[in-house]
Amino acid sequence: MEKALRDVDLNMGRIALEERAAQAGRISQKLRDERRRLVYAPAFRQIGAELAAIRLQQGDARGPLLRDLRRMAALLAELSAMESAFSVGNARPAPVDPARQAEIIEELRQVQKRILAWRDGSGPKREN
Repeated sequence: MEKALRDVDLNMGRIALEERAAQAGRISQKLRDERRRLVYAPAFRQIGAELAAIRLQQGDARGPLLRDLRRMAALLAELSAMESAFSVGNARPAPVDPARQAEIIEELRQVQKRILAWRDGSGPKREN
């Protein structure tokens, strides 16, 4: 599970760097958007597959964390794969389904809040 957290952090960091590069005009918004679908959506699906393979014993305190990590990976994969609509120039593309994007973002906030509580020790007790 720790590897999954690191992989999510790594990919989110790369996405943020590409977003800043697109905003600064160093790469096009179209390229950034294509990379989101072609690079990051598969990466998040792979993280989800790795998490799906993890089996915990019944009653393991990490069960809720694992469920949240699986859900986060699925949401990030869906968000990354979402089609976009482009306007003229290098304007940021708009999601084809802004309502679904907003739902995903809101659910991600809730899931991430629970995961962060676990990471900082205020969540369920960790088992070694």
